[in-house]
Amino acid sequence: MKLLSKRERVYELIEQRTFYTPKLAELDRETVSVEEVYKLLDWGDPKPEACDECNKGSWRCVQLGQDPDWESSTAIICEECLGKAFDLAWGD
Repeated sequence: MKLLSKRERVYELIEQRTFYTPKLAELDRETVSVEEVYKLLDWGDPKPEACDECNKGSWRCVQLGQDPDWESSTAIICEECLGKAFDLAWGD
């Protein structure tokens, strides 16, 4: 289980892409925005994760299951759908 948020995306990009873009190592991981990181990488505008339940984009999602690859069992669920699932399982 893993939280998918703007801050987590910053951490992930700095860790994975510093070899290719050494300037990322100079950034303060705690204060730099995901928009600034994307601009430095020349990747355009960052897009939020798409929820596998409602298909809406959200920066507050949880990844359930395995790390995504071609054969993984992974679900990305937004905060709203996670709340609905909780209510369905333990609500009135």
